[in-house]
Amino acid sequence: MSRRIQSRTFLSTSPQLGVPLSRFALFGTIGLSFFLILWGQLAPASQARARSAVLTFLAPVVNLISQPTDVIKQTASGVRSYADLQAEVAELRRQNNQLIQWESAYRTVAAENERLRQTTQFLEPFSFDYKTTRIVTDPGSAYARSLLVEGGLAQGFAIGDAVVGPSGLIGRLVEVGASYSRVMLVTDINSRVPVFIEQIQRTALVAGRNEVMLDMRYINQTIQRSLKRGDRVVTSGQGGMYPAGLPVGIVASVSQKGVLVLPYIELDALMEVQVVSSSRPQPSAELR
Repeated sequence: MSRRIQSRTFLSTSPQLGVPLSRFALFGTIGLSFFLILWGQLAPASQARARSAVLTFLAPVVNLISQPTDVIKQTASGVRSYADLQAEVAELRRQNNQLIQWESAYRTVAAENERLRQTTQFLEPFSFDYKTTRIVTDPGSAYARSLLVEGGLAQGFAIGDAVVGPSGLIGRLVEVGASYSRVMLVTDINSRVPVFIEQIQRTALVAGRNEVMLDMRYINQTIQRSLKRGDRVVTSGQGGMYPAGLPVGIVASVSQKGVLVLPYIELDALMEVQVVSSSRPQPSAELR
């Protein structure tokens, strides 16, 4: 009898305890949010170091959690029919033959380009170093498009380094920790990429919209009217942040409201990416 009375007493008082607890959690969350905002305004460098430390601490945990998902992806990608494999082999042979032809043309153009550089003493271009790394997870939200990759300061990564995948440009590094780094995707609303439209031989800028599509900017109406769906958009190389010629996407629509570009990003099929670091070589001799 006493046990029943105790259980009823606890059940009857537990809702009364739940109300102040929920209020405390609400006000505590609001207070923590204001504290983080003020901290970011008053001491941004300190907050950035704290984020980097938290990123380095939590990344191994997230990596461990994401491993079963990686195994599922590997298993799913390995299940293919014999007919699909035959078609893929045939397509790879065709691409290989095409690449052989392009390599021959490239060697001819490269030799002529080098001869002209030596003749005109043209300034050496940016050189790029590619490092392959693995995607840990994709913690993007409705307000940011980003992903986490292995590698950081120990591997020579730096903020601003470009990140590419098999299909083309993915984004750039915005946070670099000791062992892990965060990539801002080209679809992020803060992303800006100088591009070159191959079919019309014009430069422009594409900006992220936190959506699937990219917005093309700094292109006048006359040039816009000459654009067509399917026109290929690549990096222009202006500014030296991105190597020139990296595929970005294709023109998806042209209207009075503007031009939308469909990027080549396929995150669902990605497991590894390449981080591209740029540097300009030192001149070999002084000008006279």
